[in-house]
Amino acid sequence: MAKHQSLQPPHPDLLGMTANIVAAYVRSNPLSAKDLPGVIQAVHDSLKELDARGGQPSEAKPPRAAAAAGRRASARKRSSR
Repeated sequence: MAKHQSLQPPHPDLLGMTANIVAAYVRSNPLSAKDLPGVIQAVHDSLKELDARGGQPSEAKPPRAAAAAGRRASARKRSSR
């Protein structure tokens, strides 16, 4: 069975944006060749989903690393009082 295709065409430069994001990521982060296709697919899927919602982000929780950084910063503020 074929996947459901959106009636709205994708952003015209979706592939270019995907390439730019992935290139920037791999310049600063070690990544094995076997993991690269998954990263490309994840970025492309995320951009496609964002485009389908008209650029509106989802109501997702922040990534765990960002949440941990926020807790560390608030702990530093409390300890410096």
